Amino acid sequence: MLTKEAFNALLKTLEEPPPHVIFIFATTEIHKIPPTVLSRCLLFDFVRVGADAIAGHLRAICEAEKIEIEDAAIDLIVFGSEGSIRDAISALDQSVNYAGEKITYDDALRALGLISRDVLHRFTNAVIEQNAEEAFAVVHETARTGSDMRLFCHQLIRHMRDLLVARVGGDGGAALLPYSDKEKELLREQSQRLSEEDLSRFFDILAKADSEMQLSATPQYHLEAAAVRMIHSTRLTPLTDLIARVQSGEFRGSMARAAPAPIEQRLEFDSPPRKGPSASADASARDRLLAAAKGSHIQRMLEMAGDVRLEGDNLLINLNSGVTYRALTNGENRNALNGAVRQAFGEEVKIEIKHADGGPVAEPDLPPLPPEEPVPPAEPGGDFPPAGDELQSKPADTGEAPVEAERKVKNDPLAGRLAQSLELTLDRAHDVEPEEEDGK
Repeated sequence: MLTKEAFNALLKTLEEPPPHVIFIFATTEIHKIPPTVLSRCLLFDFVRVGADAIAGHLRAICEAEKIEIEDAAIDLIVFGSEGSIRDAISALDQSVNYAGEKITYDDALRALGLISRDVLHRFTNAVIEQNAEEAFAVVHETARTGSDMRLFCHQLIRHMRDLLVARVGGDGGAALLPYSDKEKELLREQSQRLSEEDLSRFFDILAKADSEMQLSATPQYHLEAAAVRMIHSTRLTPLTDLIARVQSGEFRGSMARAAPAPIEQRLEFDSPPRKGPSASADASARDRLLAAAKGSHIQRMLEMAGDVRLEGDNLLINLNSGVTYRALTNGENRNALNGAVRQAFGEEVKIEIKHADGGPVAEPDLPPLPPEEPVPPAEPGGDFPPAGDELQSKPADTGEAPVEAERKVKNDPLAGRLAQSLELTLDRAHDVEPEEEDGK
């Protein structure tokens, strides 16, 4: 393609052409031509030449050169040219060089390296009949003759397209196919044995195999695998047939299923298992209280309650643990609970919080702290207790036997870690030496 500067020079020639010059500019990349050049040209789009026109032109050349050629050989050359007169003439020249002045169908087939139409029909019939052995035999024989497997795949893709055109287009679609009347009739008969869905699946399978064969050292294997996939795809029942069979009641007996067994127990992942009476004993009271407490910090505590029921003017709340009780009866949480109860039931309702077994829960009394022992006065001139004195901690007098108290301490991991930290602190305190004052 020309540069911008070259197009500017060309534009000058186009604007002021000599009277004896007719400039013809041919390109396949018209989108790269500047608009200033296109606006000064007459555009003619070249299209592919029809199959009948190519065949007539080849026959005229053969008559002028006194070459005998079969009609099937001309159809084969037209098929390989794909609408190009130049490619068709080149293929005819190759066939003449290979066979001389008398060209048969087999001569043109060998000269051009194309795959016979009979081979394409044979492979397709094997797929329709779900005969994998025959399909493999066709691929093996084609590979043994030295034919290009990718060219074979390309021709199969085009064959599936021709079958789809013959299937969908009917008589009008046959006019779009560049073949003889005999070949068109064969395509029409073969297309009637397949559905549009089958042909579309075949086309996709072969297109995928063609892309895989580009980088493969064994393209034959990919074509054989594609044949197997094509055979299996023909066993799929069309969706419209399945719908019709279901509507007709064909599967009514086989699709009947027994009713599922009742679920006796459900797993609760959002809350711990509840004890005592069921929460559904008074679902309305529980729901009203939860609705009033929704969005507050006591909502989760009320959801963990085992039972919530309204008995006269008393609202009974059964809890599962003392931890929840202490949290709910805390000052701030209790005020929030009172507000939620007033909002849900009114001012006259009294609140009674119990364990799930019905017994009231009392807040535990913390054990009294041991009396503080007097700290011995420090000796003059020193910051530490007298030498020889050891720091000892006396256990609080809880009324329990010393052995029992010691066993509880040992079984408590938190108490064990505190004891280890205290011993480490004491050891470090004994190891610290007083710093000497400057000048002493």
